[in-house]
Amino acid sequence: MKENWPRQKPRVALDAAGAARLLRPLYPNAEVEDVTPLPGGLTNTNLRVTLAGEPRPLLLRLYQREAALARKEAAIAKALAGRLPVARFLLVAEDNPVTGHAYAVTDCIEGDRLDLVAPDLAENDLFALGKEIGTALGRIHGVKFARHGFFSDGLAVPEAIDLDQRGILAFLQSCLGEGPARTRLGAELADALPALIQHHGALIDSWLPPPCLVHGDFNPQNMLVARDETSDQWRLAAVLDWEFAFSGTPAFDLGNLIRPPLGRHDGFVEAVAAGYQESGEKLPDDWQRIARLGVVSRIFRTLGLAACPVRHSFCAV
Repeated sequence: MKENWPRQKPRVALDAAGAARLLRPLYPNAEVEDVTPLPGGLTNTNLRVTLAGEPRPLLLRLYQREAALARKEAAIAKALAGRLPVARFLLVAEDNPVTGHAYAVTDCIEGDRLDLVAPDLAENDLFALGKEIGTALGRIHGVKFARHGFFSDGLAVPEAIDLDQRGILAFLQSCLGEGPARTRLGAELADALPALIQHHGALIDSWLPPPCLVHGDFNPQNMLVARDETSDQWRLAAVLDWEFAFSGTPAFDLGNLIRPPLGRHDGFVEAVAAGYQESGEKLPDDWQRIARLGVVSRIFRTLGLAACPVRHSFCAV
């Protein structure tokens, strides 16, 4: 779905000499053999860097928005180490002498994006991956916080936000009454969305478990999968791009995951639920309906409404 979305910022060009300068804190005498831009992503620049004498490549990630996102992703990777496959951050820098951007150096995890391989997978492979993804998501949601909100440095949550029906409805009404949001959506849809939450939002209140780590963009474009060399079975190799993570509720991620095209496969959705619950996290009987209400948040991030002046539930998601 995202393959046709335009990038928000042009990719940064970096040659081998520039990459070597950025790697000097880790490899003072590094000889860069190859720098390859990686596809995907709408804002940041990801480069696969191969060093002479090193058996594995590195990922050089240039952050083209605020530097705090680099620190945030590194903190999340540290919190999730041992829980599920995520890239290990080797270096985080606030800026750099070559391009000026904040950047990070991480392990380069080999794999294929799930959205690209899923159409050709056999059903049993897709369902097996669904269970593994559900287990991974349960482990993500197993990281708990004291309140809902957006992260500051160190994954602290300095300000609480409301993720119940009342909070979501207040946000929608404030952003859709007038201005660019209403213009982009059109009056009919702008009025229909608050009405939807008004009518069905009690479901959201019925499942407000303790605040947990939420990926915020949990879709197949942000998952790498690979075949296990021993069993030849597909496995989840990595969950990528944690820029939109926050302390929220499970419905945000589950609703995003079970959208089409993967959500059209009942067996995949059932496998996700099985893996999720095997991780130790619980799901109510009507979790799919609640999760689909949570997808409303995705509409506003897609439309670029993070600048909404009201500091309510979805403003920074």
